[in-house]
Amino acid sequence: MCGVVGWVGPRAPGCLLETVRQAGRAQRHRGPDDAALLVLAPGHGPIYVERDSRRTDLACHDPELDLFVVVAHQRLAIIDPGPAGAQPMANRDQSVWLTYNGEIYNHVELRAELQRLGHQFAGHSDTEVLLAAYCEWGLGCLPRLAGMFAFALVDRRRGCVVLARDHLGQKPLFTRRVGGGLAFASEIAPLLRVGALPARAALGPTLDYLVTGRTDHRPDTMIEGMQRVDPGTAVVVTGGGSAGAVVHRYWAVPEGSAQDELGVTVDESARQLRELFDRSVQWHLRSDVPVGSLLSGGLDSSAIVLAQRRVGGPALDLSAVSYIGGCGTVSEEPWVDMVTAAARCRTEKLRIDASVWDDAEVAAVHQGEPIAGPAVLVHRALCRRASELGIKVLLDGQGADELLAGYPAALSLRAAGLLRQGRVQAAFRLMVASIASRPRRVAALSQLTARTLRVTAGPTASIGRWPWIGLDRSVVRESLRDPPPPRTLRGAVRRYLTSTLPAVLRWEDRNSMEASVEGRLPFLLPEMVEYCLRLPEAHLVGPAGQTKYVLREAIQDLVPVAVRDRHDKIGLAVPLRAWLSEFPDVDRRLQQVQESPAVSSEWVRDRRSALRSRGQLSGRDVMVLWRLVGFDLWRDALGVSVSW
Repeated sequence: MCGVVGWVGPRAPGCLLETVRQAGRAQRHRGPDDAALLVLAPGHGPIYVERDSRRTDLACHDPELDLFVVVAHQRLAIIDPGPAGAQPMANRDQSVWLTYNGEIYNHVELRAELQRLGHQFAGHSDTEVLLAAYCEWGLGCLPRLAGMFAFALVDRRRGCVVLARDHLGQKPLFTRRVGGGLAFASEIAPLLRVGALPARAALGPTLDYLVTGRTDHRPDTMIEGMQRVDPGTAVVVTGGGSAGAVVHRYWAVPEGSAQDELGVTVDESARQLRELFDRSVQWHLRSDVPVGSLLSGGLDSSAIVLAQRRVGGPALDLSAVSYIGGCGTVSEEPWVDMVTAAARCRTEKLRIDASVWDDAEVAAVHQGEPIAGPAVLVHRALCRRASELGIKVLLDGQGADELLAGYPAALSLRAAGLLRQGRVQAAFRLMVASIASRPRRVAALSQLTARTLRVTAGPTASIGRWPWIGLDRSVVRESLRDPPPPRTLRGAVRRYLTSTLPAVLRWEDRNSMEASVEGRLPFLLPEMVEYCLRLPEAHLVGPAGQTKYVLREAIQDLVPVAVRDRHDKIGLAVPLRAWLSEFPDVDRRLQQVQESPAVSSEWVRDRRSALRSRGQLSGRDVMVLWRLVGFDLWRDALGVSVSW
């Protein structure tokens, strides 16, 4: 796990080397264990590595590369932490150089395959395996990798630089045109340092955030001129800098059509999912440093903790960090205690209040795009505490809700699918069963029925009711480029993975890496994603409205019944209205936002007044105010100007 920043182009601008150095230092949190700078000049120019203020000149072997490349690497040492795993790393003849952020979980299996093909290894790092895999298979190595990664690879033999990102985009990589070439980095704030270009808000992505709260799902970022390398792609840069960049897609979230559906029973799919899950957890435990977990007491994180004990055996040193809600929120402490007792796991419990926002501007710098709500900062506090406890790797349950239809909307989508099939009684039974444990059951059933009928009838045109937006509605609609809502549960899962998950992966990565901790997500192994997208919808939502139904069936013997049968969805719950009122300088920040032409001054002024006087605010009002505060934090923290 590391930080990568660099530049590639035909000629290096005078200040480039120093700005890349500075950008590398700005990512030290991503890799405090080691730092190095690699410089590759075109033709027969100098090649050298700087480490610990010492320069090591390297031999030149008549390279084909006609690009100038400079890369700064910050290392968080997880596997093979000694010198044999240091980066940037080269192959034997120094024709291929790699700087890489992430983990290849199947590196043991790939190493054995590469050794059979004649490759030799000096250490046991996954970095060396990735390098050998590229040397053996070129870009064909990418679909073989089971892991999370973002890397820059210089191939002097083929005269190119490869920038690649993992299947789902767990690890970040951003690009920006600077000085006639292409700059790249793991985070947005360090990338802004390369070439010291101004930061302006990009219209489309910024309006997308202000209207919907969504970020990270588009190739363009909220910084004008800055792009993210798409998940499942490699950008190949050849002579001429950014003008010579070609995108190679090696993977995409499968469409998951009905024709691809597996003809299996629930028992069969649960058995196969359990095998995939156990193997994924086993791979995610591969580490030369202490491994822990984030444990909420919910289904997903509980399954991961208990699976670690199952696959790791009684000798495994198992620890977790948990958030215990309070002050008007539902506490998950009873479930946390139940799981830690069953897993024989040490657990550090954190009770967090609104003071978590005291250094929100620092968090905003690392996040790179706005913090839309306080749950991000709660997760940040958990990662920081794990780091203080000496945990360098954290397993987390993120991604399971997106992959296995864990969101409440899954119920109406499943019921709508049954209605379209003419199975009216089954749809009604599902809806009634799903609200059986809720208070005010009649009202809940009425709301669920209305949502189901809307989905069944098909998508309707958006009427654009965004009273907090001050720009013309036609401009907003064009900027959103929003496809119609999905009509099927299968379509919703695909939408979750491509539209909802990216923001979750962003704060998972930035929060853990800010604390110099590696976050790992066992539910997002590509083979698990591909398998789950072929499951029948009846395996995702059960006949009694059980979300993540196949997972519940798969872990029957693993997770205590009280946890496995939970149907409430709490997450990192906080009292939103109370915390918003306690946010430092909330009124000043909302006043600054109020002056932006992008928002309705009148709407913000009225809500500011209601917030000060503790007047009436709807749930949507509170969420939008959080969104606007996050926008103002982001502008200040990164020095972003808004010129439209």
